[in-house]
Amino acid sequence: MLPLRIILWPALYIAFLTFGHRRSRVVVTCGTEVLLIKNRLPLISGKNIWSLPGGGIKRGELPAAAAARELFEELGITVDVQAIHLLGTQHSGGFGIRYMAWFFQVQLLEKPPLTLQKHEVCAAEWLEVSTVHQTPHALEVSQALSLLADQQ
Repeated sequence: MLPLRIILWPALYIAFLTFGHRRSRVVVTCGTEVLLIKNRLPLISGKNIWSLPGGGIKRGELPAAAAARELFEELGITVDVQAIHLLGTQHSGGFGIRYMAWFFQVQLLEKPPLTLQKHEVCAAEWLEVSTVHQTPHALEVSQALSLLADQQ
């Protein structure tokens, strides 16, 4: 039997062609905590790996608008695009596909109730920013938290 990553790789490639080579990632913070997710498909970030909410930027869509859309789609969090702060951009990727990642931050005053998009997200958890490095996480989490630290 073929590994799941090999079976699903064509779907990832089709998604890449559909959404292009730009993706948004959002660092959602509340106090000293950051909201991380685990993707249902291990192909996206690996099994039991924490990652940031976000996804593809549609053609003609502004990166900040994509970030707000993805927060709502994946977690049920509604934010105004004006509340989304650009941290920076970096080249990122995996599985032979490189793309430009737009990193944003949203600072919340209180933790909202979460509604997980069940076909993409299997878990979401608030973690102390200072302890994230002790957890298995995607490269983009480290990249985004480094950009955040540089701006504080």
